[in-house]
Amino acid sequence: SIQANIDQNIVATVRDNPDVAFYYFLPPSSICQWDEWNQKGVLKIQIEAERMMIESLLAYSNVRIYGFSDRFDMITDLDNYMDKEHFSDEINDKIIDWIHQDAGRLTKDNYIQYINAISQFYTSYDYEEIFNG
Repeated sequence: SIQANIDQNIVATVRDNPDVAFYYFLPPSSICQWDEWNQKGVLKIQIEAERMMIESLLAYSNVRIYGFSDRFDMITDLDNYMDKEHFSDEINDKIIDWIHQDAGRLTKDNYIQYINAISQFYTSYDYEEIFNG
């Protein structure tokens, strides 16, 4: 299951290393990647997996988690990507800056709003616009 995978591959490392500060981020996947998940019928599963990972990690004080799937202007600008999964060096630099500034940090107080925002955006997006623009 997704939760078992998260527990085994992510949470176990955090739990076993309480003196280590962990920084995780959810990358700003391109709209083409979201389109692929939508076409395969797994878009809602992807969003649910992000929610599960966030909730699992927020239980630990040695974790900071950042989400960038809500940077919709950036995600829908295909000039920011080398392919559907890999963003440009400029975006990589922005992510480093955002983390340094603590921008995009997900907390117990704001992660539901983040999940709701990305869910609403990606489940209602007109993916045909990518190819007709």
